[in-house]
Amino acid sequence: MKTSCSFEFNMRVVSLLPSATDTVCALGLSESIVGRSHECDDEGVQGATICTENKVEGISQEDLSHALSACNASVSAACRSGCCDSEFLIEYGLSVYKLDVEKLKHVKPEIILTQMQGVGPAEDEPYKFALELALGYCPKIVHLAAANLKETWEDVQKISDALGQNRKGKELIKKLHQRLETARESCVGRKSPKVACFQWLNPLFSGSAWVPELIRLVGGQDVVGKVEEAVQVTTDQLKEANPDVVVVAVCGMNLKKGLENVREQAAEFVSVLPKTSQLAVVDGERLFSRPGPLLADSIEALVEILHPEAQVYGYHGQSWKMWEE
Repeated sequence: MKTSCSFEFNMRVVSLLPSATDTVCALGLSESIVGRSHECDDEGVQGATICTENKVEGISQEDLSHALSACNASVSAACRSGCCDSEFLIEYGLSVYKLDVEKLKHVKPEIILTQMQGVGPAEDEPYKFALELALGYCPKIVHLAAANLKETWEDVQKISDALGQNRKGKELIKKLHQRLETARESCVGRKSPKVACFQWLNPLFSGSAWVPELIRLVGGQDVVGKVEEAVQVTTDQLKEANPDVVVVAVCGMNLKKGLENVREQAAEFVSVLPKTSQLAVVDGERLFSRPGPLLADSIEALVEILHPEAQVYGYHGQSWKMWEE
């Protein structure tokens, strides 16, 4: 079902991705957000209705990986079969989180910033149809799925354009580029440490997408990660890679939880690290995990970790710590 909707400025926005919320707030439009995900933590949107929760709770990291894969597979199959209950599709597929359909109805969004599951941006008809049935109209869906730095800036501009802020979007991207370039320049001519960054500890998965790019920009050599995919790494492979610096930035875990997670995995993870390796634990809830404005914060924190003599930005102790510091 195709629908035609016209939007004015001052739109009612639901942001179901923290990175999208960060971008809206960086544009100075936090008041336009009427609904958000439970992970959106910018101070400017704390009064917005929380519309999501985690799809699964209270299980181990390894079981969580399997559960989320199974959930996404079932949503994908439902989308392609064309015979899925509309509210089920919205609840489990419109976002990376479980979405409360009743809350979505209540906030009456004109635009939804999200990452649809099971389909690509050109295959969003099942979601449009489901929203039309559930809400009685079709909000504009902005699908965001950046997988590298270039696509991150494209998504920032996509959000800006959807909100009628083309010029502000370009200005924001220019400022973020300048911060990345300043960080890069501060590392020119310095050592080139071997770096292993992990976004998950059990099983052990390397940082992917924009993470290897950030490491390269500050002169590091990513010895386990790939832009194209998160790589599962064995302890033998980690030993063979012999990194100078290991960075742990577990998705969804702030610094305190990240430190606790490393402590829990110490026997299987810390004990196998080369004795010469430095281990830094990062706030993975905000840094390295969000393809948006906070990637500028991420690269600045990375400069502090890899080249502490180069530049002090003030993240140490607040957003990252050395293990057992």
